[in-house]
Amino acid sequence: HPDAELLNYFSGAQLLHHVAGNPNRGDLPASIVESASALLAAGADPNARTLSGSTTIGLIITSKDASQAGVAAALIEVLQQSGANDDLQNEETLLLPLRNVAPETAMSLWRRGYPAGLRALSGLGQTAMVRELLQNQNPPQRELDEALTYAVAHRHREIADLLMERGANINSI
Repeated sequence: HPDAELLNYFSGAQLLHHVAGNPNRGDLPASIVESASALLAAGADPNARTLSGSTTIGLIITSKDASQAGVAAALIEVLQQSGANDDLQNEETLLLPLRNVAPETAMSLWRRGYPAGLRALSGLGQTAMVRELLQNQNPPQRELDEALTYAVAHRHREIADLLMERGANINSI
């Protein structure tokens, strides 16, 4: 699109995109998962994109409101069952909500088996798993530094200490 720099991530949103609560337009209703199901049953495209390329699942993953309401994982499931084809089988799926004030979403998706590496586990506060990874692997410096950023941002001091003992650079934050 020639004017892409003038668009924000929600420009050209369709009705289904609004189930994400991102951007915030007020509290999500308790029936938001049912509303998403109804829209999909009526023919809404689960793979529709905003003009900037955001998908409904992408908006849900980064939604503070969907995270706090505890509905993100259920909304993602409804979309996937209707044919949404976002690739969620990589660590970025957990890192996006951790970067966007949606830690409940990251935790919910991790508990459902979504992939997590050192950075995501650090942000999720999984001390034992971080300790085990550090004992069994030799992560590159950049990964250590980024993991430290996630640990500090989500106030996991013990993990931050483990990472710094392993060589993470406090000045990288």
